[in-house]
Amino acid sequence: MPVTSRDARITRWQVALASLALAASVAWILHAALFDPDVPFLTHTGDPDWIGALDPVNRDAIVVDPNDVPRTTFVRRFALDALPPQARLSVRALGDLELRINERVVDASPPDGSWKRVTQVDVAAALVRGENEIRAAVANPRGPALLQLRLPGVVETDAAWQAIGDDGRVRETARATDVRVDPQSLGVPGTGAVLVRRAAVLGLLFALGAIGCVAVGRSLPDAVRERAPEWVLAAGTGFALLVYGLRSTSLPVLMGFDIVGHLAYVDFLLEGRGLPLATDGGSMYHPPLGHAVIALVAALSDVSRDDAAARTLYRLPTFLASVGNVWMAWAVARRLLAGDVLRQALAVGFAALLPMNLYMGAYVSNEPLHAFAVSVSLWAACGLLLTHRVRPGPVAGLCVALAAAILTKFTALLAVPIAAFFLAAKTWGVDRTSALRALAWGGGVLLGTALLGGWFYLRTWLRLGRPVVGNWDLPGGPLWWEQPGFHTPAYYTSFGQALSHPFFAGYASFWDGVYSTFWGDGLASGMARLATRHDAWSWEFMTAAYWLAFPATLLLGVGFARAVGFALRGDGLRRRLAMSLLLVFLYAVSFALLAITLELPYYAQAKAFYALSAIVPISIVAGLGLAWPLERLRGPRWLPVRMLYCGWLTSLAGSIVLTFLG
Repeated sequence: MPVTSRDARITRWQVALASLALAASVAWILHAALFDPDVPFLTHTGDPDWIGALDPVNRDAIVVDPNDVPRTTFVRRFALDALPPQARLSVRALGDLELRINERVVDASPPDGSWKRVTQVDVAAALVRGENEIRAAVANPRGPALLQLRLPGVVETDAAWQAIGDDGRVRETARATDVRVDPQSLGVPGTGAVLVRRAAVLGLLFALGAIGCVAVGRSLPDAVRERAPEWVLAAGTGFALLVYGLRSTSLPVLMGFDIVGHLAYVDFLLEGRGLPLATDGGSMYHPPLGHAVIALVAALSDVSRDDAAARTLYRLPTFLASVGNVWMAWAVARRLLAGDVLRQALAVGFAALLPMNLYMGAYVSNEPLHAFAVSVSLWAACGLLLTHRVRPGPVAGLCVALAAAILTKFTALLAVPIAAFFLAAKTWGVDRTSALRALAWGGGVLLGTALLGGWFYLRTWLRLGRPVVGNWDLPGGPLWWEQPGFHTPAYYTSFGQALSHPFFAGYASFWDGVYSTFWGDGLASGMARLATRHDAWSWEFMTAAYWLAFPATLLLGVGFARAVGFALRGDGLRRRLAMSLLLVFLYAVSFALLAITLELPYYAQAKAFYALSAIVPISIVAGLGLAWPLERLRGPRWLPVRMLYCGWLTSLAGSIVLTFLG
């Protein structure tokens, strides 16, 4: 189709706004990492090293009394044959610092109050000939006590220091690092050993896929081919039912991520105590709708949590929501990728086999319910962008879906302004309405969602002083943190542990944590110990799938690039805007996941299923990426390569199926 001036103008706006968003994201990260004292990100991690007490890997929460913050005193002794005329000491500490040299207090307070600034002070007057001692007492209520210090030519922070706690216990020190390996992950077979052990089954799956590639290409009737997305949807729904009936319901109710807190929330509602506040318990900060749905099912069925039926009924809402996510992926792909059954089928198949959607659908949680509400919102928003005329009824439906989403989890707040913006942009730039009318439609989405779902945030604001309160920052509550309590550039620039020993791989890097929870239950259902993980999944086939999934991850990158091209140059402005909406939401959720690990630097924070609400755009991207090799490798001469590709894809899909049914 010829490119019109209006198309070119909208493309320029898209590029400009995308560039602005990217620049704003980079600026936020740089400010948080380099300047924000509330973000414990260590820069200049070497020369000299940041040091801390040498502690083993620990997943337990560390509770701190804000009125009695424990101190770690770093001690180093050194000898001087002669006193230097000038001794400029440079120091930084993650926490409040009290510095003494030979029992003489040295004022090392940062001039601007930020621990991220190096403080330099002349300490020549405090030094003596012979033996000297530096004692740096650091108190950090939000993480470990860390120190970086140098007295040029004399002493600097290294492993020679000692760390003394308030209890007098002396510990060794080590270079502060957030890139570690959990010893538990090395105690189970890695991917190499599992691939060898399961080679026969994986080889059979590969052969079936390669042969099936030829058979499907030659004998599949056109009528069946044209309905491929629906066949895949039916197969995916049937697979989910089998997982639920045969595996999920064999698990005890008390199994899953933050399960004690989620069940306490449900019990709070069942006991008729009204709506909880964030200060009422560990998971009570969540909006209530997801837990209310679970409580309603439990109340209507009059089932006790200890009854055998509770295993089925308590997790029924999350299971149905996980299946609903697959159906929403199909509904959006059917319209956005209309006429391309291959891309549609692959998008739906990806959603149906996405491990994080499958395993989260097996546990009592608000996560799948939140993801489903957001998926419905994205479907409704895409429908409004693809239609030729905006009507009040569908807009009201979008407001209801968005309200349900923000009443289930905070992450959905990202979707509200994005949906409103794109609806206004579409009515103004495509439908050619006036700017005032376009603003009215966008403002209507914001206002309607606020009226239906904003009451929870208003209530929290009036009761606790802020509209959004998390359990990590409760007003008047105890302070707590988890390892590592800080991050460094290395945590965000490394990857690989998830490919060799995937469980608890988030201790090695951010990307390992995301990868291991995206392609499998890498945090062992929220259990603190691998030894306590359940046996409903085939953990060996899950381990094999991690290695097989790496090419699919690369193809997700290809699919994202193709989706960007679709958004900028695709046929039809309406479809381009719908794709842009999905990509912007995917980017926003991904950035939020990265940002929260900076704000809350805990190993278990890098969970891919925190982005489960983006399953629809992820599936569309996957459909575009997985289809790319098949679209490029057409013709008889490429048949062997297509057979290899289909064999690999079948091996990956089969290993996921066997993970949850094997």
